[in-house]
Amino acid sequence: MLFRSLMTQFYATHAGQGGMMNDLLTMLTGQKTEKLQAAPSFLREMVVFPYQEGQKFALALQIEGGVEAINRAFEKPPTSTEQILHPEKFTGTRDEPKAVTLPVLSSAEWRLIGSNVLGEFGIRALLTTQLGFAEAQSAAAGWGGDRYQVYERGAGGPLGLVWESVWDDEHEAEEFADAYRRFAEKRGVPARVTQSGAKVRVIQSDATGFLDLVKE
Repeated sequence: MLFRSLMTQFYATHAGQGGMMNDLLTMLTGQKTEKLQAAPSFLREMVVFPYQEGQKFALALQIEGGVEAINRAFEKPPTSTEQILHPEKFTGTRDEPKAVTLPVLSSAEWRLIGSNVLGEFGIRALLTTQLGFAEAQSAAAGWGGDRYQVYERGAGGPLGLVWESVWDDEHEAEEFADAYRRFAEKRGVPARVTQSGAKVRVIQSDATGFLDLVKE
């Protein structure tokens, strides 16, 4: 992030305007190989994120506090993509992600194969695959924390998703829940989306019976 930030400053000071914009665009978006272009949009977004959004974050820190602000960020780095997307949530009173825990399903058929956090950027990138960017960006804003679990039935069998997220307030949770229902409908995947206050739970699977396996 710092390296790219310094490169941008150098170009702005020393390079002629003729080729500067094309060079900066290449820097911001990263090298575009054929494999990257052929990858799903969600994966492309995740690969480019550290270069594109990371540089914006570093520039925001430098504008506010100079190189020392960047040095302090290395000492205590961001703990969420939300803090990178919204530097004010990092430089002031930090908006730390809320921990979300999910019990492992007790089932002889289904086994847990993955568990992780998606974060604001991951949610935005996911929703963008089916919804417009502005709608996805608005729905992902207000993220407070999340945790998902992926289950598989048998070897190479159908998959099931259990995903719980917490939002800044009830309105933000409702906006995300509505957006995800539209996302699931456009993608053609059966999903049960429930909201309780500032929390949203998604149960999703093509397999008959998985949605009933998770109790509310």
